[in-house]
Amino acid sequence: MTKATLISLSSLLLFLSCRKDQTADNCLNLKKGLTTNNTEVVKSAINSIINGYTNGNYNEANIKILQRTLTDCGVVAESFCFNCIKTNPSQTELIIKLDNGGTLISKTVDITYTEANSMICNGMHD
Repeated sequence: MTKATLISLSSLLLFLSCRKDQTADNCLNLKKGLTTNNTEVVKSAINSIINGYTNGNYNEANIKILQRTLTDCGVVAESFCFNCIKTNPSQTELIIKLDNGGTLISKTVDITYTEANSMICNGMHD
């Protein structure tokens, strides 16, 4: 194996391990924000997850990817329709549920888009 190959492999492993740590941090922050009803922490965690996507465009396929990512965090994430909240701009609501020691926490987060059509979490409510 050449030196360049070893450097490339080492860089890839470092990158992947940092992403894994970042995902774990985002999941931890998401759960913390849900349990403390802290909208800003939840928004920050979800937006950080979205920003890690190669393509974070606002479309139904990416909403489903976000749901799977949130589910991998240990919460239940459901959406009953894409882009059906007719605000300006329109939104998709994700219902996120977390079992917090026997107490079910259920919150709705609003996913909308920027002028560049990038997904963004812009709110949380009951």
